[in-house]
Amino acid sequence: MGLGAVSGVTLLLLGFFAVSASAVCRVSGLWETIKNSSRLTKMTIDLNNDGLFNGTYWEAGASIQSNLTGYQQDEELPTFGFTVKSVNSANTIVYVGHCYLPPGGEDILITTRIVKEHSLNPTDFRKMKANQVNFTRISVV
Repeated sequence: MGLGAVSGVTLLLLGFFAVSASAVCRVSGLWETIKNSSRLTKMTIDLNNDGLFNGTYWEAGASIQSNLTGYQQDEELPTFGFTVKSVNSANTIVYVGHCYLPPGGEDILITTRIVKEHSLNPTDFRKMKANQVNFTRISVV
């Protein structure tokens, strides 16, 4: 795909997620992964006035909830990032993303999920996986 095609796709996505000046997207609330995800993940995010947030994270197959901590920029369509403290492995999970308001739809979090795998050797530092995971709002907290 050439650079022109990538720019066209980017403009198309920006047009799809266009918002009015009064629309504000916030990461606070109860979220779940979009249905076509291979694993169902749910999370609750509680945002304070400074953009910092805490919450809980639950992934299908795990019998325990994990804590998450993050930060949201103070914008109409904010970027954000958070880390999940894994209680059943030595891996660290980090999400970075953007909060969007599709026309006539529910808020959506478009994220990149990075899993840093534990390694004992510095040459294995690059042991990580990244993939796109999107969330839809279940309810506002």
